[in-house]
Amino acid sequence: MSNQKLWRREPINKKTLRKYVRQYVGYITDNREIIIHIYLSKDIDADKEKFSKDIITVLDGGSKHWSIYINITTKKLFDMRVNGIS
Repeated sequence: MSNQKLWRREPINKKTLRKYVRQYVGYITDNREIIIHIYLSKDIDADKEKFSKDIITVLDGGSKHWSIYINITTKKLFDMRVNGIS
């Protein structure tokens, strides 16, 4: 098997997003823009009670843990971050 196939990951789409636990944190900027920060984590045993109260931060883990911001006011995505590989 080629190295290319070994490192190939399935694309992120509606089907694969269902496998992620998501946490949404919203705020309003000084310019009155509405921002939603979304944290996505895959293959974790999340205590749903804690997950709803605290912002969960995971270091490393690659594409199993990533985040993105959405500006609801301008309808733009920005600052997507995928965790590094340990």
